[in-house]
Amino acid sequence: MATGVDAGSGEPLGHVLLQLSYPQRDGDDPTTQTTKTDGGGRFDFDEVSAGTWRLEAQTEMYCRQIRDDVVLAEGADAVDVRFDLAPAGMVLVKLDGLPEWGEALRVVLEPLGGVDTQSRDAEAGQSLELPSVPPGSCRLSVQQRDKAGKAEVYSQEITVVAGQTLDVHVP
Repeated sequence: MATGVDAGSGEPLGHVLLQLSYPQRDGDDPTTQTTKTDGGGRFDFDEVSAGTWRLEAQTEMYCRQIRDDVVLAEGADAVDVRFDLAPAGMVLVKLDGLPEWGEALRVVLEPLGGVDTQSRDAEAGQSLELPSVPPGSCRLSVQQRDKAGKAEVYSQEITVVAGQTLDVHVP
């Protein structure tokens, strides 16, 4: 049996996206399956062979969690896996102040601890949601190359609070 729960309350979490992957071996394509937890936080995968698997759990407003050590023994039908997902925050980036930068932008959000950096391509005037951001201090950067190939960068330190959405307007 496998479950996904809120790390603080222990309550089951529904609709958590899970990805199960088996490392690539001897030129074979890696095996990957995805599923979501049900309303009781339970999930399972079909026809999983014996071996050591990587299992990733992610949902909006909770920190992503990865387990590289999920072992299904030969002859076993199931393994007990529990994800205790810690609450995260969300950052909403509004790029309404950069018309002179042109259209192709790169938005990078890097927690100052260096874990779970997120990056997205964007356009001037667009709003981006960056979900599942661990609480704490982060560096938000917006990057673009000008016609000469020189990178222009806007950078700001922000603080993300678990369970909250932080609106950031890039001037």
